[in-house]
Amino acid sequence: MATLIITGSLLSLSGIDSMATVKAGATCKKVGLIKKSSGVSYKCVKAKNKLIWKKSTSSAQSSQTPSPAPSPAPSPAPSQTPSPAPSQTPSPTYRDWVGTRSTDSGYLNDYQGWAAPERDLSGKLKDIESAMLATGRESGIYRMAKYELGVERPKSSLTNSSTDLPIDQCQISEPKNSRYTRGFPNLFEPGRREYFNRNRIPGPKMVIQVIPIYASDTAKPIGSPRGDYDVYLDFLEQWAKYSSDGESNIQVRVPGEYLNFSKKVTDYALVHTNPPEHPEHVRFVNDLLVDVDPKIDFAGANLLIVIVPPGTPLVDFQ
Repeated sequence: MATLIITGSLLSLSGIDSMATVKAGATCKKVGLIKKSSGVSYKCVKAKNKLIWKKSTSSAQSSQTPSPAPSPAPSPAPSQTPSPAPSQTPSPTYRDWVGTRSTDSGYLNDYQGWAAPERDLSGKLKDIESAMLATGRESGIYRMAKYELGVERPKSSLTNSSTDLPIDQCQISEPKNSRYTRGFPNLFEPGRREYFNRNRIPGPKMVIQVIPIYASDTAKPIGSPRGDYDVYLDFLEQWAKYSSDGESNIQVRVPGEYLNFSKKVTDYALVHTNPPEHPEHVRFVNDLLVDVDPKIDFAGANLLIVIVPPGTPLVDFQ
């Protein structure tokens, strides 16, 4: 059984301060900051969820460099007042959304909430965000920050002390009669729990079948479905790849062209907040399958996403 979805920077600075007095193990404020004290360099690192000063290995080597032998002082040349060098201010940098960041460098988080616009969003993603916010909705998340596990590991071992709670006491359970699956399904009936574990979506190995349609009351198709929704579908694939600790193999199947829907989409009063079992939703799905089932192979699909050509009013197809 498939689930149907209907859808229409952090400033980073580093520098050297040779005047402040620091010592190894003392608290610091920003990862990567370097300070020098008594001829020894210290670097701010993250250890055990705290930021502390750590002696730099390069400073130990430099401290062993022998002092040069004195040489005869040459006759002083006429002094010239040097021109002051222009000060250099580091340029602000935003989160690198293309590269992969090591966890040793810490995590960057610009997320301010569902209703807050992203400050450096552009292109099609910005257009989607603007359309969502214009309807008074919460916007959502549009990009995936990629990380890879660094070399730093916990310094202490986990023990069975009295402060460690059993896992089942740390799980946030979904209520037994809830129609959602936001929490752990441990309170569900065995049959529903087994179904959830077998068919849960989104998942790292799901098959997404896109159903592109147009009707007499939608915009007319100009481009291809994949080309029109490339950033949205690419995001789904990136999410599956970088949100899974194990093997990930998501498939997104998209027909090469929009398929004609014989009825008007506005006849169904489709609203994003309606549950899947809403009568108008069920009626639309039944009529839709009559038109597209002969043209699409739904075998193996876990998730169905219906899209319409860009330019269709959002209020008509949510």
